[in-house]
Amino acid sequence: MMLTEVLLQGARINPLIYETISTCWIFADELFEANGWLTLYRESEYDDDFEDMANEFWGPELRYLREIFIHFRLGHTGVSQAWLPCFNSPVYNAVQRGYIKVYKLDKGKQFRSSQELSVASHPIWSQHLQSEYAEGSINQLRATLACALSESLDGRWYDRDVENRMLYSHGFGARMKLRVEHTAQAAVTHVSESLQELIEIGIVLFKGVQAGYQAYLELRHDIDEKGAAAITDRMHALGIKIEQSVDKVTALLKQGLSMLNIILSDPYCRGYLFEYFDGLKESISELGRCRMIGGFIGEVGLDFIIAIATRGIGLIPRAAQLIGGLSYKVLKVMLQIYDAVQAKAGQALEASRAAQRRLDVKLNRAIAPKSNTLNVNTGLKQTGGGGYSASADELYDAIRDSDTDVSMIASNTGFKPENIQKVKNHVFYDEHLLDRYVDYGIPAKVGRFDSTIEQANAWKRLENGTYTDLDITWLKHETAERWYEKKYNSGYSEAHNRVDSRWSGFPWEEE
Repeated sequence: MMLTEVLLQGARINPLIYETISTCWIFADELFEANGWLTLYRESEYDDDFEDMANEFWGPELRYLREIFIHFRLGHTGVSQAWLPCFNSPVYNAVQRGYIKVYKLDKGKQFRSSQELSVASHPIWSQHLQSEYAEGSINQLRATLACALSESLDGRWYDRDVENRMLYSHGFGARMKLRVEHTAQAAVTHVSESLQELIEIGIVLFKGVQAGYQAYLELRHDIDEKGAAAITDRMHALGIKIEQSVDKVTALLKQGLSMLNIILSDPYCRGYLFEYFDGLKESISELGRCRMIGGFIGEVGLDFIIAIATRGIGLIPRAAQLIGGLSYKVLKVMLQIYDAVQAKAGQALEASRAAQRRLDVKLNRAIAPKSNTLNVNTGLKQTGGGGYSASADELYDAIRDSDTDVSMIASNTGFKPENIQKVKNHVFYDEHLLDRYVDYGIPAKVGRFDSTIEQANAWKRLENGTYTDLDITWLKHETAERWYEKKYNSGYSEAHNRVDSRWSGFPWEEE
């Protein structure tokens, strides 16, 4: 893949993009101003994937690296032009000192192909990100959050670039002396005494789970009266009045943690927060890494969690005020997102209840007199309508107990028995990451699919040889869905949506 130049109006030097199998790298000059979204994806030379990407440029005559060097006119920067291995190349050194800004986007998450990013009108190049969306919409709130998080990163990246340039303005001996001096400072705590007690009590961490990430509280010590007093003093300093009792503080922490996890259920909000914490790590200067104590990346303070629980009422909104490592502006927009997610969850729940009521009406109309013979047809909009005498759960249990259905379906359809068995396992036995409604604030869970009368009927028609083209479509859908889940270790929603465009998951609804 070659380097592609993006022709941006007003740009001193146009950005370059380079696409790998899974990633799109964007190179821009030092004066390039990324919008609030793109800023979150800036990376340093210490990024784990940066060296792998740079190695792809490695080859005869270092073609791509030399093209980048020439394109960004780096001859005036004082960067050595000695072409050593990639991690000591002029381009690497230029990234280290901020003469080149590098952004990394993941294919499938932020972009589909570099071709869409090479168009100057693409929103990625917009300097007015929030105005792209309707006022008060969830998308505008997400953009506002991205911009609020990036504001603090902008300053950190600027300081990082300045400090790195200062370091490399010295000779080798002076640089080594500075590194030793700043490493010695690592023994000195970088947190104030007033906050040290909170850190010793506990902190909120982001932990990876199957459903993505969720926040959890790590208590270094049980909250006692002393701990409650320390937290209370901190909140009072921020302007939030709370009681000093252990029970009150504990209740607020639990409430704030629950609210934070609902906010994290929005995939965009969750992604921006993690890119922010990654940016904190990436924007550390070389000397800053010598001073680093570590342990703060991916963590927020207890004060931020209580600020969420109390909705920040009384909080002193100073411009530089940080709560748990995040700004007042971030807190404010996260609370707005919480309200929006809760509203969507309520709408989804009401829609689900309405759908269930409609289904109940249809089922009641379809119920036939009971008999000793199992009749798997429901009278819903599908082939083979008729009476109904057993619940969907009972039908699923009957299918699970059968040891002849797989061979019968294989014989009737011409599909291989082993493939039919895989579909049976997928639909009736296997557990899945059920994450269809996480965007609405409903947490994902791991379990079997819900029993549905439509799929039980389809399975029985396939077994009896009375199936239709729609039933075959469903069989193909489940086959492809299972393959996608296994190959990409995905949740149900991603697998279902990717397959549904080709084979509808519930084709009988088309009748």
